Amino acid sequence: EAIAMHVGDPAAIEAAFAQLDGEGRSASIVVNNAAANPYFGPMLDMDLGSYEKTVEVNLRGYFWTTVQAAKRMRGAARLAFTEAMLTTAPPPAPGQGIYSMTKAGIVNMTEGFAKELAADGIRVNAVLPGLTETKFASAITGNEKTLGMMMRLIPLGRVAQPSEIAP
Repeated sequence: EAIAMHVGDPAAIEAAFAQLDGEGRSASIVVNNAAANPYFGPMLDMDLGSYEKTVEVNLRGYFWTTVQAAKRMRGAARLAFTEAMLTTAPPPAPGQGIYSMTKAGIVNMTEGFAKELAADGIRVNAVLPGLTETKFASAITGNEKTLGMMMRLIPLGRVAQPSEIAP
């Protein structure tokens, strides 16, 4: 069973876990797979609202979901974080400086939670896909100029498919 929630809203996160509590259940697997990138362009031109939205979903949401889950997990539980390949090799992708910054923060968050939760039998791992054909990425894949710029950064020279990432 999967439970979706708006990870930009701490109350929605808490409500999802309260639902499980009320049913006497806890999550055995949690996948942090949310992302927000409401702005594409120079960081100096980004408005504060877009910055805050990106941070609230990409960092705070992952953090608070993980805290709520880990406090309730029992036994051999799993946490998975979806990050992004563009976080591992600076500079960030052009026009995605703040998005890249938040995804790089998730790399450190993953490592921190992995070290802290290992003694409790909770395994924390990350998946770092490159550009993947999704609705979220359509702003890039649907724009020839932007896609051309991104394709120069992809060694295989193609966009990945979700079926290559999901397993």
